[in-house]
Amino acid sequence: LTNQLIQYILLDFGLWNKAKYDVRISHLQYIAALIKDERKFYRTKFGVQYFLDIIRQYFNSPEEDIDEQKQLRSAVYGIM
Repeated sequence: LTNQLIQYILLDFGLWNKAKYDVRISHLQYIAALIKDERKFYRTKFGVQYFLDIIRQYFNSPEEDIDEQKQLRSAVYGIM
């Protein structure tokens, strides 16, 4: 159940991308801390390509602040 919660809610960037910047950066920091504890499990479950696809899909929008997007992308790179 915990893994499903993580996969379908915490890693649903379509959902979290609608939040304000502060919530989004905190969300990414939480994910980084969570993955740090079980790095091997998450690396095999999701992998680097998953997070690269997330960056391309959710953190590359011309409508949003460029500096905020850079910081969000940097946070995702830190997770990888």
